[in-house]
Amino acid sequence: MIKSWGCKIPKSGVSLAVLIDILWYIELILYNQFMSNSAEENQLNNIPNIFPFWNLLKDIILLVDESGVISFANTEFTKLMEVDYQDIQNTQLNWCDLNWVDIKEKIEKRTDSNIYFDLIECSSEKKINLQFVQKLQIEEKEYYLFQEHARNEDTYLSRALLNNSEIGFISINKDYQIDAFNQAAQKITCLISGKELRTGVDFNEYLEQIPHQTTFEKHCSTAFSGEYVVFVQNFRTGNKYDCWLEFQFNPITQTSKQVSGVAVIIRDISVYKNSEFEISQSEKIFRNTFNNINDPALLWQKKEDGQIVLSTHNNAANALSRGKITAWLGTTIEQFYVESQNIQNIILEVFLSGNKQSGEFLIKLITTGEEKWFSFDFILISPEILLEIAEDITDRKNAQIVLAEKQRQYETLLKNLPGMAYRCKYDNKWTMEFVSEGSIDLTGYAPHELNSNKKVAFVEIIHPFDREMVWQKIQKGLEHQKSFEIIYRIVTKDKEEKWVWERGQGIENAQGEIFALEGFISDITERIESENKVEKARRQAEALQEAMSELASRLDLSQVLQRILLTLKKILEFDSAALFLKENDTVKIVAARGFTNTGRLINKTFPINNSLLEEVQIIGKPLILEDAQLDSRYERWEGATQVRGWLCVPIMRHKQILGFLTIDSYQPGTYKHEDAVIAQTFADEAAIVIENARLYETAQKMAISDGLTNIFNRRHFYEVAKMEFERSQRYKTPLSVIMIDIDHFKYINDTYGHSAGDQVLIQFVERMKAELRNTDILSRYGGEEFAILLPETDMEEALQVAERLRNVVAKEPFNLQTAKPYITISLGVALNEQDVTMLDLLIDRSDKALYESKQFGRNRVRGWRRVIN
Repeated sequence: MIKSWGCKIPKSGVSLAVLIDILWYIELILYNQFMSNSAEENQLNNIPNIFPFWNLLKDIILLVDESGVISFANTEFTKLMEVDYQDIQNTQLNWCDLNWVDIKEKIEKRTDSNIYFDLIECSSEKKINLQFVQKLQIEEKEYYLFQEHARNEDTYLSRALLNNSEIGFISINKDYQIDAFNQAAQKITCLISGKELRTGVDFNEYLEQIPHQTTFEKHCSTAFSGEYVVFVQNFRTGNKYDCWLEFQFNPITQTSKQVSGVAVIIRDISVYKNSEFEISQSEKIFRNTFNNINDPALLWQKKEDGQIVLSTHNNAANALSRGKITAWLGTTIEQFYVESQNIQNIILEVFLSGNKQSGEFLIKLITTGEEKWFSFDFILISPEILLEIAEDITDRKNAQIVLAEKQRQYETLLKNLPGMAYRCKYDNKWTMEFVSEGSIDLTGYAPHELNSNKKVAFVEIIHPFDREMVWQKIQKGLEHQKSFEIIYRIVTKDKEEKWVWERGQGIENAQGEIFALEGFISDITERIESENKVEKARRQAEALQEAMSELASRLDLSQVLQRILLTLKKILEFDSAALFLKENDTVKIVAARGFTNTGRLINKTFPINNSLLEEVQIIGKPLILEDAQLDSRYERWEGATQVRGWLCVPIMRHKQILGFLTIDSYQPGTYKHEDAVIAQTFADEAAIVIENARLYETAQKMAISDGLTNIFNRRHFYEVAKMEFERSQRYKTPLSVIMIDIDHFKYINDTYGHSAGDQVLIQFVERMKAELRNTDILSRYGGEEFAILLPETDMEEALQVAERLRNVVAKEPFNLQTAKPYITISLGVALNEQDVTMLDLLIDRSDKALYESKQFGRNRVRGWRRVIN
């Protein structure tokens, strides 16, 4: 085995596909050296040079001397006969029915070129049919060449393979002289050395003209020492991309194992190498974007066997793991999230459905052993790649836990607060007979003012709307249990309305009749209000969760912006609201609701140095105005004259202001602190959705755009053009295509450099855009070639457009850093005529018209026209 690039290449058993690549060399030896038309017998002193190639054939090759002794048998023969080559060399062949003398006689007397003989296979005694090929004279001795007959037609030698192959081949003899070469080798050598190949010339003369001369001399010397060499070398050709060539130096050995020459095989692998470069650039952009995500992010890859493994991580993930996550690259989700089955299931579901999923989980980090809360987003980038973004929300979660505990302690304290103990008559005024000191804090009345109704009867303290309810519930409790428990409102001495909780029981006399009540009344106003707030918060939280779930399911940025205010309405009431996004030193309204002329407000911009917005940016939290009309800082722009209560909430992500939400009410004092909290929570979630939508929009744009000019790339142009072509065919409307090539663009690159060439392409596209309609489709078709699709445009109009484009390019020079060259273009125009049934034909016609434009001197427009024989 021979090592190459770390992989192994077998010396024998070559497939037909590989065999065809080297047949040119055998063609040269057989046809040019011993199969001339002028002589039946030929002198061939270096026939052993091709023995290694005969060993690559899958048919049997035998060379027999004039006495019938084997001089050479290829590997296929020794395998079939199950013997070693050394065992049969210089031995007689076992022919069927004939001896060697008879065979020689038949060969000498043959009347046609085809004559066959049979051998007996040793292992199975099957017959092997051999065709006599040629009688050779080597060093004044006669030899006979036989080849297996018709076992594999594909391996017969074909002269057409020699010069029709795109692979270059050169034969070098032991004196370093060129014996033979094909047209592909001639073309490649001229490209990299500027010198044509000639037989009989020293190969070193060409090496002197080639860059990397030392490398080639070293490898050539290695091959002449008997080792197979393969290597890749790139060459600068002046085009956009380098020329990449693969060279194979194959030693040619005689039976004495001495190297008698070298066969050089040259493959042009530029397409693959330059494709790798383009992919590398796209991957670099993605990696930069990925690593700039501030939150920890991971990429999961789905392998062909279905396993999902950790592919890579960003810098934030590395920092979170204290550099330990690298050791976990390549592990499966089951290994990485060994204690988090929920996350495993979500990742599997996202790969299966393609839908983004989010969630909050408490996990134990496999890298550091820490327990943390994270808010996860799982987004499918491609069928094989999933992006996981994890925001650390441990502090927020811990704060929520502390808040919940405080709430519980608060409620417990509330239930044990002192209240008013009492004893009253069982009458319709609840005449007090005894009242504890707690009555002062509860009602504002001292006990003596309540006892015997001296100042006020207790029934008068009960809220008028609750008096009948209190009576009825007490009666019902006494009837069934002799006790009761009730909540109602009272109005204090200071006219303050309070909620109270009362628990009491009936006191019976000797006859079993209730004549009095005893019980305890406590102030639960704070508890009731807290419960109302909690209930409101619960409803808002449920609405928030539902609204954000709906919002997060959308990735299109325009849809997200439209839905934000709709979802906000579900959790917070407002009369009008606006969503502002920051753009440099301004803010722009991107969504609005509730205004008289909402449509006119969209895209309206305001300076970001507005005093109210500046204050929100400084404090980094919501700002509430009790009455906006009384605040001099409030700007009364169109649609805002009715606003009284006003709430402004910053939309922040990674401590950076993305924009603002302004929430308006026509009533003053509408918004409180708890409203600001829920609004800020909503804004934080909306910021994540906006960021994800922007990332998605960026990824979508990269997929369809040319990275340099930001216009459609060739693939997306073809998709759009196909739809327009089908529409044109269906509705019988004209459709034209213009193909454009920048004249002598290579000269720009060679003279001013590739960065200048890039500037020419960018300025060229800007000139094109200025002259085209919104419905016209401009794309970069490849290199300096561009394509334009003109819907609803016939040939005459298309030619006018093309001429206008030609003039606008040639009229003014292009502004480069070091020069202002004038540039011209050649254009080809084609129309979707009746006989055009395929988009490819329409593009091909415009391309042919472009070719004609270039042939006639460039800087001109040519329309495709049918050639009539």
